[in-house]
Amino acid sequence: MSKKTLIHIVSYKESTHLEHCLQTLEKIKTANETIILSDNASNPAWLRKIEQQFPWLTIKKNKENIGFCGAHNYAAKICLDGAYDGLLILNPDVELLPNTLYEMWLAIKETSSDAATPLLLRTRDSTIIDAAGMYFTPAIRHFDRFSGEEYKNNLSREYVIAGTGACLLLTREYIQKVILPNTEYEADLYKVYPQLEAEKEQRISLFDEAFFAYREDAELGLRAKLLGLKTIFSPKAVAYHVRGLKPNSRQDSFINSLGVKNRFLLQLNIFPLSWFFYPQGLIRNIVVVFGVCIKERSSLKGLKSILILRSRARSRYHYLNIKIGKSRFTQLLSMFCEYGSY
Repeated sequence: MSKKTLIHIVSYKESTHLEHCLQTLEKIKTANETIILSDNASNPAWLRKIEQQFPWLTIKKNKENIGFCGAHNYAAKICLDGAYDGLLILNPDVELLPNTLYEMWLAIKETSSDAATPLLLRTRDSTIIDAAGMYFTPAIRHFDRFSGEEYKNNLSREYVIAGTGACLLLTREYIQKVILPNTEYEADLYKVYPQLEAEKEQRISLFDEAFFAYREDAELGLRAKLLGLKTIFSPKAVAYHVRGLKPNSRQDSFINSLGVKNRFLLQLNIFPLSWFFYPQGLIRNIVVVFGVCIKERSSLKGLKSILILRSRARSRYHYLNIKIGKSRFTQLLSMFCEYGSY
């Protein structure tokens, strides 16, 4: 199946995983794949080493860290401006197998889907599942399906609400449909992340750049589902995810702050304000706020950022509500909270 695919990786700081990822891609890439690395102001000496080791690689050097979202939004614009059939978002700690991309495209074709997510295993020598798509709980939390469980060849193709941003194939049509227009509150985004204002014309809003990094794939998945798009999980598309950041790790204050901010940002973007009082979600929100105020005060910056970004987030919610229609919007959100997955 010949599909012209843009493979895009984002790097930040030195990573031995990236070198292994690129070595694997070098062995399996064909004329149908273009591979771009967007680097968020890593060590120049390390980046020169990458350039010398992989002369075939196109590298976009960002002067500052513009986050996972901003960097991938650059690739999304290249995908639409070029003659690409789709965009593969790939983490530098993921190893593709020779048939991974083929199986993802095949699953999209045979199920008339708009995106595909693979079976991610922890390592090549492991049968432990890292992710098989994503699901949501009534507390508006999201998790990787079957994460930590042993894979026993017992999974089949099925639609999922979202796929992990570690390895996610998006069709051209998917990208076109999920883009939301800028609003009058875009200046608020630059108050929190001033570095995003530079070269903004080179990016489109695939991921919400207010997330910067983490939970952005969950928001994208919900937005796409609300817009009627389908994401298919394919167990035949296998890849390995070393995962530099372990689940539930609380060691990095910057990442913790992003996690707190993005939890509430996702809700403001997608859910009606009345859902903040939904019992399980409300309890979880209270626990998070108290935890930040009492124990994890380094994450207070995340709560402050929400106050700045709240008007922009609600403008995105209202746009979705108008575009989708209130009745369908409420019906789909009810299914999320009642069943978690589908």
